[in-house]
Amino acid sequence: MRPIKQDDRPALRNIIRKTWHYDEFCKGQAANQLAEVFLTSVEADSDHTIVIERDNKPVGVIMIMDERIKYRPFIRRWNQIKAIVSLPLSKDGRQASKLFGSVNSTDVILRKKVAKDFDAQIRFFALDVSVRGLGLGKKLFESALDAMKQMNIESFYLYTDTSCNYHFYQKRGMHQVACEHQKMTVNNQSSFMSFFLYEGKVSQLI
Repeated sequence: MRPIKQDDRPALRNIIRKTWHYDEFCKGQAANQLAEVFLTSVEADSDHTIVIERDNKPVGVIMIMDERIKYRPFIRRWNQIKAIVSLPLSKDGRQASKLFGSVNSTDVILRKKVAKDFDAQIRFFALDVSVRGLGLGKKLFESALDAMKQMNIESFYLYTDTSCNYHFYQKRGMHQVACEHQKMTVNNQSSFMSFFLYEGKVSQLI
């Protein structure tokens, strides 16, 4: 496990594409660009990032946003803006942007339901599908807890949903404190998903 490097970006974009199933509603280049938008967005907010390797290849990442920090370097946000602007003005791009907006709005609703302050948020946490079930996610999560302890972070939270293995967080000792159900439409097919906010305390999980 190590800090993120610029060379990691292609592998991380691929993990994002697989995690969020971008290729199911976007063509290759559009899916890759959407992954870049997501990556630059979470990077813009994150203050500590850990990458895990297997066979010298990045196969997982976890990003922590310290919510006690109010201002971050503008260059992070500028990179995000450039990625968004470069999105192709296509039907795929518009549909994906609408989907992003819906998920972000749901996160806002969840956060409003929990009337408390937190020290940090786990902004992004994902493993490549090829290494799931090997215990690497547990190791990465534990490394994040150690990092937050070093950062004097006690309370933290994260967003997840039924498209992810949200039971992982319950097994680690986190608690679901808010839930929201939404109808999502992709390629003219609609389904209901549940979105969750989980909270945890570093001292209780280490």
